[in-house]
Amino acid sequence: MDGAVLVEETFESTREEALFGKKVRPERVIEIGGDDAAAPIALLPEAGRISEVVQARPADRLTAWTRIEIAGFLDTRPNWDGVICRVTRDNTYWIHVSANEIISFQGFATGRIIVALGGAETANIDAMDEAISRPETLALLLRRAELAEKPDAVTGALLGAELAATRPYWLGQAVGLIGSEWPYVAALDRMAVPSEQEAPEDMRARGLAVVARRFGFAKLGP
Repeated sequence: MDGAVLVEETFESTREEALFGKKVRPERVIEIGGDDAAAPIALLPEAGRISEVVQARPADRLTAWTRIEIAGFLDTRPNWDGVICRVTRDNTYWIHVSANEIISFQGFATGRIIVALGGAETANIDAMDEAISRPETLALLLRRAELAEKPDAVTGALLGAELAATRPYWLGQAVGLIGSEWPYVAALDRMAVPSEQEAPEDMRARGLAVVARRFGFAKLGP
């Protein structure tokens, strides 16, 4: 790391790391993942392992790396309260963050379904609007999109149904988007919900800098 910039990384099956062509054994190690901790929970621990976060109702799980990415998002936004929407190619997670704690979260397999049904990278606005207003008709809308051969209508219907289901998360909240795999910015704009979007790799690097400062590894700048 150079400040909040990730300069180099290596992957090994043991703690003996290959760094700059030499085999070295780190004197101190931060373990990321492996254990479970229940929400609500502090965004990051003061020391020790950074665990995955589990939730009983609704049943779900967040990776430890997601916690680190959120820490990166909040690093330049002190006292930020709101909802983080972590978008991946397969799943989307809506995470309520307040006072540097993960309060609750909910995951959706929307991306995976879009891919399985041959959806598009863009979303049809009409299909999205109809799914938001009548999410119970999702299966009907998907069949209609299939018959009309409109991949963007598949994506629009699925995003609209997700927005309808997550209304308690984004309504009246500040929303931070981490990831850009699907058109969530356009979907939120449609609902007049402002959002700030960041790249996952940038937030992960910045989050690692936050971890380094917190665990006393180094005094790194923002």
